[in-house]
Amino acid sequence: MRYLVNPGHRDIALFSSRLDANDRARGRRQGALRALSEASLTPSSECLHQCRYDVGEAKVLTQRVLTGRRRPTAIVCGNDIIAHALQYGAQSIGRRVPADVPGVGIGDFRVSALMEPGLTTARIPPPHVQYAAADTIIGFIRGRLG
Repeated sequence: MRYLVNPGHRDIALFSSRLDANDRARGRRQGALRALSEASLTPSSECLHQCRYDVGEAKVLTQRVLTGRRRPTAIVCGNDIIAHALQYGAQSIGRRVPADVPGVGIGDFRVSALMEPGLTTARIPPPHVQYAAADTIIGFIRGRLG
């Protein structure tokens, strides 16, 4: 979020996977909202979007948002799949990411660097994710068995 807030973006949309069954999507959304709050920004409900983990659905969402009444100056995507669709959707309506609308993904998928232009994305260090998962599993086992 700081990457977008520091140069002056104030109308930032958040695109995330469905929050109802995805704790990672919820955590990323909460983190993004916390970062916006720390920058004294409060996004309107018009800036908060969800879609399935699906390029087609995210592309349609992008087209709708970027041609809508209130267009964001930047978009943060909860994962790189949705961020790829942001680029495809923007391109399909004659807009360019990042030249016309900056977009950021999360995940740093290898293919993200191969896109033209390359996708700006946040890397989640695998060892930290693995250790957190292992700690959760161990805690669950200890709670069940201990």
